Amino acid sequence: MSSISQRANDLPAGPRLVVGLGISGRAIARFLRARGEAFVMADTRSAPPGLEAFRADFPEVSLHLGALEKLDLDAFSEIAVSPGVDTVGAGLAPYRHKLVGEIGLFRRYCQAPLVAITGSNAKSTVTTLVGEMAREAGLDVAVGGNLGEAALDLLLDRPEAAWFVLELSSFQLESLDTLDATCAAFLNLSEDHLDRHGDMAGYRAAKARIFRGAERAVVNAEDSATWPDDPSYPACASPGPPRRHQRVGCGDACRCRHALAVSRRRGADAGVGAGHGGAPQPGQRPGGGGHR
Repeated sequence: MSSISQRANDLPAGPRLVVGLGISGRAIARFLRARGEAFVMADTRSAPPGLEAFRADFPEVSLHLGALEKLDLDAFSEIAVSPGVDTVGAGLAPYRHKLVGEIGLFRRYCQAPLVAITGSNAKSTVTTLVGEMAREAGLDVAVGGNLGEAALDLLLDRPEAAWFVLELSSFQLESLDTLDATCAAFLNLSEDHLDRHGDMAGYRAAKARIFRGAERAVVNAEDSATWPDDPSYPACASPGPPRRHQRVGCGDACRCRHALAVSRRRGADAGVGAGHGGAPQPGQRPGGGGHR
């Protein structure tokens, strides 16, 4: 059974523009061509890497190089942007309502459950481990995203996959309105990519988009920057003896229905589990007595 949606109205009617000849931009191009969708390709650079290969692979596609202001951006119904493109610097900020990234397109079409993982460190390791755990459990899983194969290439190559596990960077997440992951993990946060996001608040906000629409979330109990934003959502710790995890909620702001907090103390691996919640305690956040 294919995991790719065949809905006819997935994309707005009218011409589409793909910006960026990076890995994700080329994956978007391959995916749209596989669906029979016409598009124009653009890159703000005059001679981007992979230019000749793209021309050889897509001789039928119109290609624009240089400043996007030379294009009539109002003429495009949707603008698909590679994560490496700074939309503000490229002059796309006024067209925010038209923008979609590779992961947005992936989620629009992918019908299979998704495990999404982000963090400043160790996200590749965790993504790989989750994929291996899923395979050991007998699941038909496809692993990629910011790690290995691009998400849309993965969807084309493994349309029968029952689960997808994706590593996602802040660049991939910042354009998302919703992700609707079955499980979203925000592992940790440390200073990075401030030239793109402006400051730590902007960087964290991009990462935190991973929670939007999530059914469950995994957060770091000892790093509050990884927690979803709404502190008023009812939460509960596991009852009984102290445990290594807590279940918390993250509120309507990110529309996430459950969350799991994980930590690592004194070199001992922390367990991850759904918990068996008692009565909700409003305002309770991860950390403290729920872990040992």
